[in-house]
Amino acid sequence: MNIPLSIVNAGKTDEYVRLQKRLAYFEEKHDEALEAAEEAAETLSASVRNQSYYGRILPNGFVIEIADAAKKCLSANRKVEHVESIISVVENDIKRLEEGGA
Repeated sequence: MNIPLSIVNAGKTDEYVRLQKRLAYFEEKHDEALEAAEEAAETLSASVRNQSYYGRILPNGFVIEIADAAKKCLSANRKVEHVESIISVVENDIKRLEEGGA
């Protein structure tokens, strides 16, 4: 890991390394959350594609299946957004540290 000289001179090396590790951790979590969101979206998409089989009137069980798939998709999307916001904060902290060195 290359640590900027301004951070070394300011004595903030430990904080910089901690932020970089935190960024790497949440980037890994972001990848996991994206994968889960893609799976949930595919499940929802598959459920909706099956709609043509039933025609104009959908059975209650099928509607419940679509609702459950939509709920899981929304939950997965919220998790992705949550992790993205954390990554944004960590990146801003790193940028602040690099620019100010303090």
